[in-house]
Amino acid sequence: MAALPTDDESRTFHHLYTSYAVLAVNDPALAAQPFIKNPDAAEDALTELLGQAQEATLLEPGVDPRLEAAGLLAMSAGLGTSVLVGQRSPESATAVLDHHLSRIFRTGKAVLT
Repeated sequence: MAALPTDDESRTFHHLYTSYAVLAVNDPALAAQPFIKNPDAAEDALTELLGQAQEATLLEPGVDPRLEAAGLLAMSAGLGTSVLVGQRSPESATAVLDHHLSRIFRTGKAVLT
């Protein structure tokens, strides 16, 4: 949810991050410079949380925490862009994330916080 532009602060972050990414695609020197200190931090943190959920048998059998973390982060980035360009509402983007979380959690319904 933190990656979705649902308020002024998160919209500003998403605009900056997306702008940097577009510029880095066209400028190899910019792409060689890290935008954030640890680009894998979010994926590592989400993988750890999903791993803890798996140990607590809260995930569906066969779920790969690392793959799900990468997919959820990529999905939230894409959904964030779709909110910024007016393709979908924050509520619609939240519903998509909730749908995918519900697929991997055994409870059948994930709660986004």
